[in-house]
Amino acid sequence: MAKKKTAKKKLSKKTGGRKPAALKMRKVPTAKASVNKSQAIRDYVAANPEAGPTEISKALSATGVSVSPSFVSLVRNKSGGGSKKRGPKRGGKARAVRSNAASSVSIEDLKAAKRFAEKVGGVDKARETLSALSTILD
Repeated sequence: MAKKKTAKKKLSKKTGGRKPAALKMRKVPTAKASVNKSQAIRDYVAANPEAGPTEISKALSATGVSVSPSFVSLVRNKSGGGSKKRGPKRGGKARAVRSNAASSVSIEDLKAAKRFAEKVGGVDKARETLSALSTILD
């Protein structure tokens, strides 16, 4: 008796012997309790505004919502609930301020004072010299 040949599809050389994508079984999403992590973070921050990112992360982990402290920081800063402890804004280069007051020191006066300080050996020495001068003139 002759054996019947069954029709088998040959696997492609391109796929390296694996089944083509069309023959693979599609993964069916499982039903999970959907938790919006960002909303959970916002809710916790609303209840505890002084809590830090690590504290929030640990508290939410205890309730079953796993989030990293960096993700907590991201959500807080995006939602505007972040820390308001920011320093002053960085300014640009320092600029000379012009003033119309008669007692203000001009740039030329400052340049002359610098030359004087360099000539006598530094700012401290210049102060001592000027102090001695003022006692003589008084």
